Amino acid sequence: ALYMPAQKFEMVDKLNTASVFRTKAPAVSSVIVGQEANKLDSLKGNLFGLGGRVQLVDRLAAADAAIVAGEGAGKLSSTEAFQAQYFMRLADSTTQAAGQFITTGPVSIVSENTAFGKEYRYQSAKGPNLVDMSEHLEDASKAGLGADAERILTVQVAGERAEATPNGWARLLSSDPAAAKAEYLKDKATLAANPEAKKSIDAAKAVYKQYNNGLIDFIVQCGFITKLEGDRLKKTPFIPFYRIENNEVKLFTDKESSIRIGNIKENPDLQRMLGDEKTILPILTSAVQNTFMLSRAGLKNQATHKTADAMYKAGFASKIGKGSGPEGADVVRYKVDGDDHFAVIDSDTFGIPAHLIVKGMEGIKTTIPEIVRMMGIPANWVRKFVTRSPAYPVRQLIRDPLNAAIVGGVDGVPVLNALTTLAKIRAGRSPAEDALMRGLAISSNVYTGDEKDMQKFLQDISTGRGKWDKMLGMLDTFALQSDAATRVTIYEDAIKKGLSEARSQYRALESQNFSRRGLSPSIQVMNTLIPFFNAPCWNFTRCSAICSASFFPIARRNTSPSPSE
Repeated sequence: ALYMPAQKFEMVDKLNTASVFRTKAPAVSSVIVGQEANKLDSLKGNLFGLGGRVQLVDRLAAADAAIVAGEGAGKLSSTEAFQAQYFMRLADSTTQAAGQFITTGPVSIVSENTAFGKEYRYQSAKGPNLVDMSEHLEDASKAGLGADAERILTVQVAGERAEATPNGWARLLSSDPAAAKAEYLKDKATLAANPEAKKSIDAAKAVYKQYNNGLIDFIVQCGFITKLEGDRLKKTPFIPFYRIENNEVKLFTDKESSIRIGNIKENPDLQRMLGDEKTILPILTSAVQNTFMLSRAGLKNQATHKTADAMYKAGFASKIGKGSGPEGADVVRYKVDGDDHFAVIDSDTFGIPAHLIVKGMEGIKTTIPEIVRMMGIPANWVRKFVTRSPAYPVRQLIRDPLNAAIVGGVDGVPVLNALTTLAKIRAGRSPAEDALMRGLAISSNVYTGDEKDMQKFLQDISTGRGKWDKMLGMLDTFALQSDAATRVTIYEDAIKKGLSEARSQYRALESQNFSRRGLSPSIQVMNTLIPFFNAPCWNFTRCSAICSASFFPIARRNTSPSPSE
């Protein structure tokens, strides 16, 4: 300003005082010329009402309200509304689904005939899992392979894929294909000279093959790939081989074609799950990684498909069809039997803004900076310390049962019910707890809900765990069981009251669903930095939902209670 010419001072003074540049409210309203939203209106939109809930505590609040309103208006049946809500909410259960694959067996979509018609739900079955594979690796290690057992298994499976793929060795290790093949043949000779170790490695390979087949069947059921592609993939050797190309995460198959898993710009959590994508990771690590990636892809696709169908029937989507659809911020995309489909959600039916529905269905697109993640390490330590403390189960067994009795209307003596249930769970005599675990319906503070859970599961199944790791695993299990005790009580109460298996499991999950998240980047940062930040957010969600229902009642079904009620 010291060197500004005099005439420029005069111009600046005129600009500061002239009214020509100041927008005033017009005397006559216009359908063409609008007004910029003031800061107070923007603040209200982000902090209060449905928009506030979507931003701060529950990205799916608008979609949920749309489904309930559509049912109340008679555009959706009770079963259609429930199924949309069920698959929409279970889309955030990646950790639970992956955990069942890893520790129990394959997850699938099963059906049940109920008073409301046929209902569908997720359920795992006893079968090949990574725990079994880990035990075979432990046997191979004891048979003389030692710490090389996992590396040898990884090389053997990767080598079999390379042998079955044209130019496979160059694709496996482009820098030195000959060295890769030499390592494979050397390890093969080592196994031939040790029949006991070979038997264990072959058993691990057989379990691994069946395990991957279960993952493929799951994403076929969820419509993510075609059945023909699934059958082809199951016929050939497989080991996860991910690449990021043009911001897209791709899983390469035996023919070096690729399955698109997602876009890292739209879903930044995919890149965090992927980690190092330049080499083949040890087989247990890559198997856990692959399980999380495919579980997430299947759950998300199934949720988007069913929610889009519900939005169309309820009048929120103006167009739905096959293909990639038009470009636009109001378009959601998904797959049906492996083929691309789209839905244009652009109608503010029942006064519910369509853009809030679309934003929630698209998911959280916030990328947390690494510096913030580093700052969140102490919070993660505190979270682990608290959940592993003996005081944590005690508090859960008092707080959650009282909440279930007051808010959820669960019959019986609250704390006594939970203690009795926990005793059955600890003794392994609780079929209800097993049903909830296999139905992906256990939400717990033990899980972070992101890629950190991969490391936890990997630690739990790793061979050669020390006494310290085993003790920490036992403490985590006890904390998870204390969280599950009240959910089991709610589930059993729902079954007694005549609800179906799917609705009972859903009711237990939604009693305190810690996987709910708002879209706001600020909330994501605070959730990283503040331990258990999602717990008070969830309590706020339930209170706001109850208050909204009290002051702004909408039409409800005249049938047995369901989760939307």
